Amino acid sequence: MKASLEASQPVDEEPFEIHIDTRGCHDGPKTARLRAATNKPKLFDGMKFYFFGDFFKGYKEDLQNLVKVAGGTILETEEELGAESSNNVGDQGSSPVVVYNIDPPPGCGLGEEVTIIWQRANEAEALSTKTGSKVVGHTWLLESIAGYKLHPMISKRRERTNKCFSFTICASLFFVYTKLL
Repeated sequence: MKASLEASQPVDEEPFEIHIDTRGCHDGPKTARLRAATNKPKLFDGMKFYFFGDFFKGYKEDLQNLVKVAGGTILETEEELGAESSNNVGDQGSSPVVVYNIDPPPGCGLGEEVTIIWQRANEAEALSTKTGSKVVGHTWLLESIAGYKLHPMISKRRERTNKCFSFTICASLFFVYTKLL
């Protein structure tokens, strides 16, 4: 922006693009720019998202706006989620996505953070199982947008045995742990 203001006109953005970010995402801005220039579908084109559970005030709306700008559709109610899921029975590629917040509330102790994230993940997975949708933590959206490519989604169905629990929950807990280091 500063270069455009100094030139009194928009300048080419390519020299200013981030090639790799602090999370290891490569060439997201370049990929997005090139796809837009060739009229290719946006990142979340045809995908539908339902935001479930607690988010910080205003943050949910910011995430929803990012999804919309990237071509996705927001499902506002669980009824819409269920109806959309039943329309896509047998078509896993177009299943709606339940998004939950993996950030713990501010001021929580480590044990409390783990409990809250565990509860959020379990509730989101229960909803996705009930509706036949996929489930992701909100950081999946951010990482997919940063690299302008869809990151893998973890299956919503977890083994119902004592020896294994959801990779989604493990990833959420690992995220919290790494933030504390």
